Amino acid sequence: MTESYHPNGDLCLHCHHQSSRLLQIRIVDRAYGHKDRRLSLNGGQHEELDFSLVSSHQWYDLEIDDGQHQWRLAGYVENGRTTMTDRANTAPD
Repeated sequence: MTESYHPNGDLCLHCHHQSSRLLQIRIVDRAYGHKDRRLSLNGGQHEELDFSLVSSHQWYDLEIDDGQHQWRLAGYVENGRTTMTDRANTAPD
């Protein structure tokens, strides 16, 4: 799993599956209200998932779970425009 950013400030997750078994991934937004996303990847498959960050003022907080491992990706995408402080920085999880 790697991440990149579109010129408009949206997030793109690149999911690369190198094993031969089927991989089930669940992605949960922990702070900004995006719907949960599920992804099934066969061996050797690659998928890209885009996340619009407009409503969160370019902030993101994602939990990624494949049933054996969990990752947390959180941050801010700088796009050169005026924005707001992270509204979730005081919310407990």
